[in-house]
Amino acid sequence: MSLLERLKALDPELAPPVRFATERGLEVYMEAVLRQKLEDQMAYYRLERLPDGRYVAEVRLKGRRATALSFSGWKALGKVYLEAQG
Repeated sequence: MSLLERLKALDPELAPPVRFATERGLEVYMEAVLRQKLEDQMAYYRLERLPDGRYVAEVRLKGRRATALSFSGWKALGKVYLEAQG
C-alpha cells in the first residue's frame, strides 16, 4: 500500500480532490493539506530541507514524537503524520 493510500485510509479528507497532471502539483497540495491537519491538531511540526536534498520532518502530537526522512517534503510529513496518529 502506498503512502497516499495509507493516509487516505487513516483520514479520507487527505484524498486529493482531483488527479494532478504533474507530481509537483500533488506534492504542493499534499504538503499544504498535511501542514493544515497538523496545525488543526495543535501539533508541533518541523519540515527542513537538508543540504543533500532530502527533507527531515519532525512531529510532536499527543505525547508522541516522530521523525522521518524523504526526498519529498510531503512524503516526510506524511510518514510522521501516520506515525504520530498511531
